[in-house]
Amino acid sequence: MYGNYKNCNCKNSMFKLLLKVPVGVYSGLFSLAVLYLCLAPRPFGGFDGGGLFDFPGGDKVVHFIMFFALAVAYIVDYFKVAYPHHTRFDKVAALTLIAILIGGLIEVLQKFMGLGRSMDFFDWLADVAGAVCAMAVMQLFMLRKMRKAIGGKSRV
Repeated sequence: MYGNYKNCNCKNSMFKLLLKVPVGVYSGLFSLAVLYLCLAPRPFGGFDGGGLFDFPGGDKVVHFIMFFALAVAYIVDYFKVAYPHHTRFDKVAALTLIAILIGGLIEVLQKFMGLGRSMDFFDWLADVAGAVCAMAVMQLFMLRKMRKAIGGKSRV
């Protein structure tokens, strides 16, 4: 279940923390958080206005950030299972697609649940953009750094 990273001599504490948490914890926690934040009628207890994202289109920025984080969590958990073998781009793309589909499902649920939320195509586009950007960042930078921290060769 765990990759060959348990005995790594990582110098970077962020990578140590990423690698020590059991597989599936990040994905599970981020999935639950995103579902709650997107489906709860008032996830912050009625707080209206004055926030960092209180501007026209600010909710799209929040959607982008949430789905960026969700896709990163899925990809990190996949890396932890796949290492020391190749992490395959098609698997990373499939995990990104899962995050995108979750975003679409959430928008459809918002329409039919009747909890004061509404379906918005542009929210879903922000979800797509966040997940795709996460895939690109993970492929270009983070997976390479994680491999180096573990002591393997970078194959990304």
